[in-house]
Amino acid sequence: MKIERTYLFKLFKEYVTVSPQQYLIQYRLNKATELLRKTSYSVEDIAYLVGFNSLSHFSNSFSSHKKMSPQKYRSQFQKSTTIVKNKKAVTDSTTSD
Repeated sequence: MKIERTYLFKLFKEYVTVSPQQYLIQYRLNKATELLRKTSYSVEDIAYLVGFNSLSHFSNSFSSHKKMSPQKYRSQFQKSTTIVKNKKAVTDSTTSD
């Protein structure tokens, strides 16, 4: 059974609404956001772990899709996590009295 590449491309885009290349980039960037939030891996390590061959290409793609650099995304998330942890600590200390 032979299936043409263009036919598969058309089907993919019809059902997923983006091209296979766009889907793969979005998938990789979503994985990168998860790793930025949940790990202490360097941005460069994360770029390679999610399949980018170049840190600059990863940073440009990330910034283009997420509207901020990977470093800024990580620091913004870490600040909000600290605030949530601090609120929980305050709540826990007031309820233990």
